[in-house]
Amino acid sequence: MDREERDRREIEERAARKKEQREAQMKKKKQEEQMMIGGGIILLAVLVLIIVLVARGCRSRKDPANPANTSETGQVSADSTEKDRDTETLQPETPQVSEEPDAASQSADTQPSGDPSGNTDAPQTPSSDPVTPATQAADYPQTNWDLNTLDNTPVYFGYAEVNRDPVTHIPTDWAWYESKWGQFNVDWIQDTSQNIIYLTMDEGYPNEYTSTILDILAEKNVKACFFLTQMFLDGGEQSDAQIRRMINEGHVIGSHTVHHKSMPSLSIEEQTSEIVTVNNTIRERFGYEVKLFRFPEGVYSDRCLGLVDNLGLKTCFWSYAYNDYSEEQPPVEESLQKAIDALHPGAVYLLHANSSTNTAFLSRWIDAARAQGFEFGVYPLTAN
Repeated sequence: MDREERDRREIEERAARKKEQREAQMKKKKQEEQMMIGGGIILLAVLVLIIVLVARGCRSRKDPANPANTSETGQVSADSTEKDRDTETLQPETPQVSEEPDAASQSADTQPSGDPSGNTDAPQTPSSDPVTPATQAADYPQTNWDLNTLDNTPVYFGYAEVNRDPVTHIPTDWAWYESKWGQFNVDWIQDTSQNIIYLTMDEGYPNEYTSTILDILAEKNVKACFFLTQMFLDGGEQSDAQIRRMINEGHVIGSHTVHHKSMPSLSIEEQTSEIVTVNNTIRERFGYEVKLFRFPEGVYSDRCLGLVDNLGLKTCFWSYAYNDYSEEQPPVEESLQKAIDALHPGAVYLLHANSSTNTAFLSRWIDAARAQGFEFGVYPLTAN
């Protein structure tokens, strides 16, 4: 083999080696890029997981033994929690007063008195003087909870649908809640040995359905408990007429705070004002003494419960609720059947009065409950 041929082969071999090196380098670079992309995806997934776990931790019920904890991570039914889901939180601070009250509401003053507080006198005429928001609760009987020593971690109330007894339909989770917070004078459910159920309705702001609901309740001779916010109280003549009618026709009235805020997020002073302002407004304007309280969104803490108890009020949760507060209302027939299927002894139903669906099925639901042997009770004002 002559020199020229050897040189040519060496050049070809060097070119082949360089090509292999370039291909190896490109392959390595590609692998590194793939590893970087994969690592980035893994890191992003880890960050998302951490954020989710932290968010869940903040909403935790604090105790792994909580039967509703399983529902928090896997399924508390959306139908049995409220977490503010009340539509009133979406409304402006200054309510828009609805149209003039209908004839039924205007005639409320002529109805026979049935004040559930025991006062047989007609409600007082609304005072022309403005109501000053309360900053303390000197008028209320005091218990002795030291609020500064109580835990203020938020607890989100709700029942796990899977824990509802298949025969009685009673949510068994209530016993766990009672064991942890019953000492604060709290209702989760009423007497489960009696086929008596209790209708409660949250009134966040003036709406077109309250008068119709009151007509239905009067026709069916059912007494409800209405939890009012200050926004509803400030709804003008329509709200005043409806509230007088509630009192005169024997319904119970409770407080649902001024601004419908999550109570654990507020100071003790702010919480006190949120509750007492509503109670004082009702007392001064209508001569009615409020004894019941419901937490906005169903969110509370040990400290919040202690404060309500210190004010001489009873906290009222519920044993049945569903998604009736959405702007897009659920189907009437489906909602009616759901409410019928959940009937159980001692039930405390939470319905929102601003719901067109509830208004549509209310009469038939009452008839269905009675057909199954249930009767409607007047919500008790005294401690458990």
